[in-house]
Amino acid sequence: MSLNRSQLGKRLAHIERELAEIKQWLAPKRMLSLYEAIPPESVCRDLLSKMRGISSYDGFLAALSDYYRVLPMKLIWDKHDTWMPQAKAKSVAAYFSEQNAAYTRKATVDRETVLHEYFHHLVAHNVVAVGGKKDEEKAADKFAALILERGGQR
Repeated sequence: MSLNRSQLGKRLAHIERELAEIKQWLAPKRMLSLYEAIPPESVCRDLLSKMRGISSYDGFLAALSDYYRVLPMKLIWDKHDTWMPQAKAKSVAAYFSEQNAAYTRKATVDRETVLHEYFHHLVAHNVVAVGGKKDEEKAADKFAALILERGGQR
C-alpha cells in the first residue's frame, strides 16, 4: 500500500497527536488535595448518571478512571470470602491495591461505598495525597459525600 504526500502528512499528524497524548499520560503529575480531586458539578452529574444499579458500576468506574487518568478499578463481590477476611469484620468493602480491585461482602453495595473505595484507588495511584490511614478513611468518606452532593444525589 503506497500513500501520497498528503496521506502521509495526515497519517504523521495523527501519530504525533497519539504520541503527545501518551506522553501526557506518562508525565509525572502533581498529587491533588481532597478538594482539588472533586470534579466540577457537571462532571459529577454525568459520572453519577452512569451509576444506575450494580450492573452499571463497570461503566461508572471506567468513566471515573478516564476522568482521573488511572487504570480502572474492579469491583468484585467476594461471595466466597477469599479476600474480605483480611479486612475489618464490620467492613462492607475493602480496596486491595495489588489487584486494582475493591472486594465487597455483599452482592450489591451503595454508591457511597463504591466512591469511598474508589478514593483508596486514587490514593494508591498517587492522584490524591493524604496523611495516614486514619486520615485516608475520613477523606474517603468526605470524597464520596462531596461527589454525591455535587452530582445532586444527596
